[in-house]
Amino acid sequence: WEIPPPPLTGAPLMLALGEKDDYTPAQLCRNAAEIMQRDGQTVEVHVYPGAYHDFDNTRAYFKYFPGATTARDCPQTLIDVQHDAYYRLPDGEKYANLQAMQADYTRCTTRGVSTGANLEQAKRAEADVNAFLVKAMGLSPR
Repeated sequence: WEIPPPPLTGAPLMLALGEKDDYTPAQLCRNAAEIMQRDGQTVEVHVYPGAYHDFDNTRAYFKYFPGATTARDCPQTLIDVQHDAYYRLPDGEKYANLQAMQADYTRCTTRGVSTGANLEQAKRAEADVNAFLVKAMGLSPR
């Protein structure tokens, strides 16, 4: 997220997150959603139990990618675009510069992610998206 917050359009946003996502963990997305909500953005968050990254794939599978990289263990970063400043979101500590932030991310980036479809949760997500669109966009229910 940025300081100052980017201009908000007022368009509603829905996040569909997998509880077991170890590539882009749900909690990191929830943290971002809380900040967006604080800044006036409408955000609806759905976390699907037992679901990994790509849970809404229509083909049943599970795969572990040992070489894939993820920043899941890195601190979330707040970017002040007006002042070219970078902060660790959890504690507000300011990085000395962009290179310091990049070095931090180099140290905390890890390998190994899981992906896989969860057909039951994918159906729930589809129903949730449909309900969201009906409510947010005034569409007819399917």
